[in-house]
This record gives sequence, C-alpha cells and structure tokens, in this order.
Amino acid sequence: MLMVGDNVTAWKAFDEAMPQDVPRIILADTFEDERTEVLKAVQLLKDRIYGVRLDTPSSRRGSMRKIVAEIKWTLRIHGFNNVRIIVSGGIDEDDILELRDLVDGFGVGDEHSLPPSVDFSADIVEKFVNGKWVPFTKRGKWPGRSRCGGAERPPDNDVITLLDEAPPNPNCKPLLVKYMEEGNNQGYTEGKRSEGVRPEATEGRKARKSKRRGLLKVDLLQVLQRPIHGDLRYGL
Repeated sequence: MLMVGDNVTAWKAFDEAMPQDVPRIILADTFEDERTEVLKAVQLLKDRIYGVRLDTPSSRRGSMRKIVAEIKWTLRIHGFNNVRIIVSGGIDEDDILELRDLVDGFGVGDEHSLPPSVDFSADIVEKFVNGKWVPFTKRGKWPGRSRCGGAERPPDNDVITLLDEAPPNPNCKPLLVKYMEEGNNQGYTEGKRSEGVRPEATEGRKARKSKRRGLLKVDLLQVLQRPIHGDLRYGL
C-alpha cells in the first residue's frame, strides 16, 4: 500500500493480479479514516469484495468496538450487509471477548508467541521520490527516519530524534547500534556488547505481557467460538 502510494490504486492492483478464487479482503485504514476507506473499497470492488481488515494502530484506536459498530452501520445503509469485518493489530483474548459479536474474524500474531517476545515494528517511514528520500508512512506512525537514545534509567527517559538531529543530552547514547552494512562488519565482535544496548529496558514489557497472557491459558480459538476468516526505509 505504501509503495504504491494510494489505497485505490493498490486495491485495483490486488484485484487484478490475484486469482478469482482468492477472497478479496481489503486493508482499509492506511491513509484515511476507517469508515471512509471501507466505503471507498466496497464501492470500488462491489460484489467482488469478501471483507475488510482493520489494522488500526493503538494511537488511533480509541474504542475499537465503536469503530467497528460505525463501519457496520455504514455498510448496512449502503447495502453491503454481506461484507465481513476482520480486525488485527495487537489483538489478544480480551479484544476477542469484547468484539466477537461484531467481528467475523481476527488476525492474531504476537499473542500466540511463547515465550513472550520483544515487540518492535519495521514500518516504512520514507520513500525515494524523484531522487530523494521523503517522509511517508501510514496513519498512526511517525514519518521520517528516527533514532532512539537513552542517558538514564528508567527507559521512560529515552528520547526519539530525527536521524540527523543531535541528541538533546551529550550523554545520550543510541540504543540501536549498526553492526553490519552491505555484508560488512561494522566493528562487532563476538561477546562484545555495545554500551548503548540496554536489554533490561525490555524486562518491564516482558513481565507485563507474560502476566496478562497467563501463558495463554485461554485458547483464543475457543474464545472465538466460530470460524475465523483469514486473510524502502524502515523506522523503529
């Protein structure tokens, strides 16, 4: 979607390229409001569309239940009652319990991982246009290349700056260190740990994830209790 540059062109390309027996499940939250993109998608593909997927980032989410209810109402008044709704993006057992009466399917990823993982995103944040890199990303993400640095603990004191900006504190060290570029070692040796890397910064997140997950004592498929319909440059 981001490489193509606009949602309608991307949806058309997907519809033209994929075999007819592949369900058309359209991602509809990349550049505009969810309701706006959903309506554009169903009006474009009409009876060829199987469903829409909402992957709304947490910074834009608010009440996901209210967003889904609004979209279902919009589909209804425009005569698209048969369009399924799939929700993804950080979905856990609590979300499924809250949304299962409104949603037709869920995309579940990290919540199925054991042991608990360290979450990070490799989002596209720039595009190469007319010979130069320009900030470009989806809603809910910060455009432009950035870096994260820390000078003190706890990690709440870490700061994020643009890649070419000087850190606000001379003691601020980058938390990500380049070890390899184009196959060439950039100074890393086995057993050596960069001063900027702080593994303990992730311990709090691990503990919270593990506690909430409870080692997944609740089977997500049992909670759902109905079939599940499936469906540059990078920042931190």
